[in-house]
Amino acid sequence: MAIVTGLVQDIRAHITLEKLQLLTTPRAIRITNGNMEELVLIDEILQGDKIKLKVGDQIPCDGILLSENGFEVNEALITGESDSFPKSEKDKILAGSIVTSGTGIMQALTVFSESRISKMTKGIKKYSANLSPIQAAVFLTVRYTGYATLALIFFVILRGNYESEPITSIVKNIAALTSTIIPQGLIIATTILFTYGAAKLYKQNLLMREVNAIEKLGHIKNLCMDKTGTLTENKLVVEKILLPEGATQTEAEGLVAAYAEGSGDKSQITQAVQNFVTAKNTNRVLDGFPFSPRLHFGGVHIQEKGIDTIVLSGASETFIPHLSNAKEKKWLEETLVNYARHGKRLVCVVKSDEKSLPQDLSQSKLSVVAVFVLYNRFRQGAAEMIQFFQGRGVRIRVITGDNMETAQAVCKFAKINNTEAAIGGEAMAQWDTKDFEEKAPLYTIFARIEPEQKEKIIEAFKKNGFTAMVGDGANDALAIKNADLGIAMFDGSQATRQLASIVLTQNSFTALPDGVRLADNIIDNIGITSSLFFNQVSISLFFFLIISIFGFAFPITPQNVTVINFFTIAILLGPIFYWSINLDKTRHFHSTKTFLRRILPFSVWSGLTQAIGVSIVFFLSPDRTAASNTPAIITFIALGYIFFTFATRVYSGSIPAHKKTTILGLGAIEIVLLFLLFKVPYLMNFFNLTQPPIAMLEVILAVVVVFGFLQGMLARYFSRRQE
Repeated sequence: MAIVTGLVQDIRAHITLEKLQLLTTPRAIRITNGNMEELVLIDEILQGDKIKLKVGDQIPCDGILLSENGFEVNEALITGESDSFPKSEKDKILAGSIVTSGTGIMQALTVFSESRISKMTKGIKKYSANLSPIQAAVFLTVRYTGYATLALIFFVILRGNYESEPITSIVKNIAALTSTIIPQGLIIATTILFTYGAAKLYKQNLLMREVNAIEKLGHIKNLCMDKTGTLTENKLVVEKILLPEGATQTEAEGLVAAYAEGSGDKSQITQAVQNFVTAKNTNRVLDGFPFSPRLHFGGVHIQEKGIDTIVLSGASETFIPHLSNAKEKKWLEETLVNYARHGKRLVCVVKSDEKSLPQDLSQSKLSVVAVFVLYNRFRQGAAEMIQFFQGRGVRIRVITGDNMETAQAVCKFAKINNTEAAIGGEAMAQWDTKDFEEKAPLYTIFARIEPEQKEKIIEAFKKNGFTAMVGDGANDALAIKNADLGIAMFDGSQATRQLASIVLTQNSFTALPDGVRLADNIIDNIGITSSLFFNQVSISLFFFLIISIFGFAFPITPQNVTVINFFTIAILLGPIFYWSINLDKTRHFHSTKTFLRRILPFSVWSGLTQAIGVSIVFFLSPDRTAASNTPAIITFIALGYIFFTFATRVYSGSIPAHKKTTILGLGAIEIVLLFLLFKVPYLMNFFNLTQPPIAMLEVILAVVVVFGFLQGMLARYFSRRQE
């Protein structure tokens, strides 16, 4: 009954999670025959369809670029090449590429299922499984207990033939032994706990795109995040405009309007600046391209009163080395330092009299048009989230494309530890893999970082501990993919959401602390659940070995195994599931050991102790040669319940009052159910049980007290070792 109930609940939770996945299912903008735009699932795209692409999109299928405006892509997910590069009209573009700059319209050559990345993904899904550490440990344990069972089956067959036992008796022994030694239901129980946790976290605005991602939340040692759009809100607001000496606001706003209109730049910065200025473009636009992460600027070529003018927009430090006026250069440097230390962002607009848009500023002579001061508000819950993780000993790392002083100011305001440990992308440009591994863990803030540098930083941190990456933009996508755990904002780019294991559906960090607490709960209670199975395996194995040494057959039938499993596992899983999905905010226990090193020692040593106790009862019982030994079964059940009470303390660090009440209540329920079982003749016959004499009940009680005390001593010892 317990297995059926578990399966039904697992299927229901799985269906719920499949429905939730629709929230992050990739979509694309399709242009209809009437030049209307419609949002469609990528599976609905047909060969020949026209698809509109913008920054942050993941290209849904292989196609030909029909038109473009400053269009650049990154094909790292397909080719491994980390650099972004431009694409021109009639160029072929591959499904899975990420648009890093500009806009374009493509014509689909294939459907998604026929694309190269789809075939790669199918291969990955077919030949590998992304197991969490607990899942890998559980599968490993089940595999090796299976090998041990095969060896024991071979032994039972040999002994049965030697003793001339009936075939039916040998088969029953094999069935009983298999049922007790292989941890039945452990994989299902673990999956149910993960699934219920994922469903509960969705209600708290955390969408698990991998059901085992909840476990990974509890393992974080390095939490890396982007600044703009992640630590702060994605929406930028212009605070003021600053003008160099001799410039007028009217001219500056006119050139900014020309850039916004002619470049096709739809970035948050350009939209914020465009909302701030009131002027309209009156100049003739000849050419333009949007902001490019590769170039660090965007540009437009206009004719201003019949004179060719190049207008560029980007980061101040990109343009400072190329300013022709020393006074302007000094003014811009001082402005940058002054506002950056207060956590403000600056976007600089410059112009030159070149005849065409530059792809390299080395030969450019620029003059400042205006500087816009912008700021982002902190994400909801960001400060609380940072303090929570730092309280757990997690190292917060900020990896940003913003300037050093701005990043440090924001991090100090957020109370991130060790903000003095900062480095810029330019200083890291010559680092090799060994440098990243040795030096990157020393820093907290990484400023002016290229997307490909983010990947290398994440790889270095992974060698230093379990690493999570939080981001929202296309430039975060590959870092999120490479991290041990990727977390994305829901309003971020499509590519980032698709590569992340967790999506913050309300774009708020508020849910993360409770998500981690729930992960801790589930990890603890999976530990308790696994220990119940491992303990029963250990008792059965050691009991079998002990009585085999003395020449006795295994005195437990498959029907007996059902009774034992019901009282020592099935009935106990209910409260464990309840504890798993209900937060205990007073919990402070956290073990750094791997799953099996944390769970197996107490389970195995306690199992050995219990097996000795069961063996003593077996040898003292009057029906040692019977196929079913009821006194041994009762001792199995009693010592199994005692193990559960101590396991809760060992694997959770403490037993709160409400858990103690639950454990005592379960004990009372088990006593009542056992009493009823022995009062119903039909049940006793069905489960191969007999009424033990009073003298044997006294022996069972004495053994349970003595060996229960020994389990308590073991629990105290292993509790200290867990800390």
